[in-house]
Amino acid sequence: MSASVIAEACELNLSLASKVLKLLARAEILTSTRGVYGGYSLNQDPKAISLLDIIVAIEGPMAVNACVDSENPCDRIEECNLAPHWRIINQKLYDNFATVSLAELLGKPVKLARKLDGETEVHQ
Repeated sequence: MSASVIAEACELNLSLASKVLKLLARAEILTSTRGVYGGYSLNQDPKAISLLDIIVAIEGPMAVNACVDSENPCDRIEECNLAPHWRIINQKLYDNFATVSLAELLGKPVKLARKLDGETEVHQ
């Protein structure tokens, strides 16, 4: 599918869509094919692509705040009483985002909400 078709379907401007698609291709989530019949396609089944994979591909490593940002840590991390709590919160976000697949994002929100709430059986 071409970048322009994807941009139109997602109601994004072509420039933004192209940038995001290139980032996803660089992360090997998408395959990019050049030429008249070129475009973008998923590299794997949508069930195998996590929300975390997508976020990290577009934004880089996720950090709720500087306490948990390994590249730019806070200057006060050693004496801060909140830093351990932020690490736990950040890890929970990572864990939850890793369990949500692209296929689920394309599905019914109720089903995903039930999964994230910890219901063992999710009915459509």
